[in-house]
Amino acid sequence: MVLLSSGPIGAGSASTTTHCQCGVANTRHVPRHPMVVSQKKHVLRCKLILIKHQQRRHRDHQLLPQRPSLQLALLSVSTSSFFGPGILQTMALRACGLIIFRRRLIPKVDNASIEFLLLQASDGIHHWTPPKGHVEPGENELETALRETQEEAGLKASQLTIIEGFRRELNYVAREKPKTVIYWLAEVKDYDAEIRLSHEHQAYRWLGLEEACQLAQFKDLEALLQEGHQFLCSTVA
Repeated sequence: MVLLSSGPIGAGSASTTTHCQCGVANTRHVPRHPMVVSQKKHVLRCKLILIKHQQRRHRDHQLLPQRPSLQLALLSVSTSSFFGPGILQTMALRACGLIIFRRRLIPKVDNASIEFLLLQASDGIHHWTPPKGHVEPGENELETALRETQEEAGLKASQLTIIEGFRRELNYVAREKPKTVIYWLAEVKDYDAEIRLSHEHQAYRWLGLEEACQLAQFKDLEALLQEGHQFLCSTVA
């Protein structure tokens, strides 16, 4: 059924505003006489008008200038800030560990007397690293390093001496996520201290600087071992 607004019916009534059962209000599809056009044809015309209206809105939307995606903007900021203070660096995974070393039982302390403890991972590429692990809630960084050393190498805090003045950070990407690892130097009090590995590692070795750097595989860790070795040699009385 078509309802016409008040006004004369005749040749000029084609421009009269109407409201039909389908809810479309327009001035373009009024029949010259409401009794001539069937209801089925009228509904079809209404649908065609709605389709054209939607197509016009879609075309107008495409012509508007598009705003950059918020996700793309955040990704750009995060990626660029990783190499300096920024969002991604703040969100980096944090881990802590100890560079465990011992001194050979020889009369004179020299560069060759220092041996580092490296553990070989059980999974992945079986890389060699000092004991380390992620910070747990309620722990400070040094507590994490001591706990992980006991869990992964079986060395308790009472068996170690933390070397003052040495604390270093490594920043890198692991499994597509930024990661920060903090290391301290720690000397075992007993040269023959027993090493007990967890399921996370399959082997361990005490190595001089040159051999340790060869096993390190990663340049950052190699540089860290060299820096730690130099620090120890410079502090020997």
